[in-house]
Amino acid sequence: VANDVANVEGVDTVTTLGYSHATVSGVSGEERVAGVDPTSVEGLIDFEVEDGTGPDGMARDDAVIDKAFGDSEGVGIGDTLDVLTPTGTQTSYRVVGEVKDNADFLGSFVVTSDALRDDFGYDQAGAVVAGVAEEADLDATEERVKELVDRQYPIAEAMNTEELKETQREQLSGLLSLIYALLALAVIVSIFGIVNTLALSIH
Repeated sequence: VANDVANVEGVDTVTTLGYSHATVSGVSGEERVAGVDPTSVEGLIDFEVEDGTGPDGMARDDAVIDKAFGDSEGVGIGDTLDVLTPTGTQTSYRVVGEVKDNADFLGSFVVTSDALRDDFGYDQAGAVVAGVAEEADLDATEERVKELVDRQYPIAEAMNTEELKETQREQLSGLLSLIYALLALAVIVSIFGIVNTLALSIH
């Protein structure tokens, strides 16, 4: 997909994101991991770096963590993540930065695409991000990319930045609606419990 998108007229640069999961020593459960190419990701994804370096400055055995993950697990810059990957590989990554990822787009931490391929056994693109050349027509380039994806990769979906944000907002809204429904149900049950207790007391 990435090579085909890169050949579309008007597209300037392309990078890919891959996703996998891993078990981190000292952390319960599995964590979602993203893999990026530090040499091509700069300028295509706006990382909100809280401390240290962003994914565009990582070396092969470095990792950048989501700040929420770091705060909850007590992990920070300079620490080492001891990781067990899906291939059974035991490896370690040095934390060199923290990013704020409110949309959970990157998972708990980010490694290089080389590390994702070698250590996790995953070399496919979960997402392709394309940048448009300054002199190109944005709308026309977007239309050509969408036509390419619809024609050659029907199971994939091409979205611009605003469409991606809207999709994430809809997902979060659905989750919040479920939480509100559960809270409302809990309140109703509590009210019945209080009324029942009062009724028994009066009786």
